[in-house]
Amino acid sequence: MNGLIAICTVLGVATNSVKEKADVVLRFFFGFTEIVFVIMRKIFWFAPIGIGSLIASSIAGITDITEAFSRLGLFVLTILVGLLIYSLIVLPLIIFVLTRRNPFAFIISIVRACLMAFATTSSAAVIPDMLIACEENNHIDKRVTRFVIPLCATLNRDGSAIYVACSAVFVGQMMFGSISVTEAFTIC
Repeated sequence: MNGLIAICTVLGVATNSVKEKADVVLRFFFGFTEIVFVIMRKIFWFAPIGIGSLIASSIAGITDITEAFSRLGLFVLTILVGLLIYSLIVLPLIIFVLTRRNPFAFIISIVRACLMAFATTSSAAVIPDMLIACEENNHIDKRVTRFVIPLCATLNRDGSAIYVACSAVFVGQMMFGSISVTEAFTIC
């Protein structure tokens, strides 16, 4: 992934340096980007069918359904609380400290992208909505958004980090009955 990012950055800088001569290349990439966004949106509309099928096959093999669902409920609750703390306390604090703007006004302007990210659990699926929210709702320069948003969607995986840590603790508890606080802390 880092090699791809480096090559794309070099290609972007080189394309920008030749200005009008690269018009055809720029139109190709803008058109190609729109095509990829359309394909991604279609794929994410059908993803719930496949995910539902996988969940149904897993549930069919469970013997003690009440214990499994109570543990799963605590797992989901733990992840939601972690994400809410991060989304409603940590990120707004960072936005406020760096921009001195009302962070909740910014969050409201990107709520559609946030809901799409939550529903799909994919940063890549949110890129088109985030570009629209930042460029049209917040009037951020396209040169900034077109560089920063795909880069951050690729590299910045805070929600995934919370999910992976909680999942590791959950799997440890499912496999070994319980794990110590020290082991949970080490995993996180």
